[in-house]
This record gives sequence, structure tokens and C-alpha cells, in this order.
Amino acid sequence: MVCLTHLNMKRIYLDYNATTPVHPAVAGEMKKYIYEYFGNPSSGHWYGRKAHEGVEKAR
Repeated sequence: MVCLTHLNMKRIYLDYNATTPVHPAVAGEMKKYIYEYFGNPSSGHWYGRKAHEGVEKAR
């Protein structure tokens, strides 16, 4: 049996300890690090250096 009153209610997310929504401006800035500069920022290779630069810029 489905309670129809619950289907029309707005959902509220309460688990912000697990994850939070990403602001569209932040997502836009992160795209290049997801698709292009995805290296480990602790690594010395080109991808790592580019990721490290992004981390430092964000700080």
C-alpha cells in the first residue's frame, strides 16, 4: 500500500556529513580537474603538478 500524501511532499536532505550539494560556479571550475587535470596532486608528473596547482589556487 502506498501513502499518496508522501508522494507530493518536498524532500529534505539531512545527511550533510556524507556529502553536500555543489554550487554551479564550483562545479564549473572543477570541470577541468575532473576531465583534464585529474592527477594525484602529490605526484611529480605533469598531471600531478597541474592538480597541485589547482589545489594551491583553491586555498
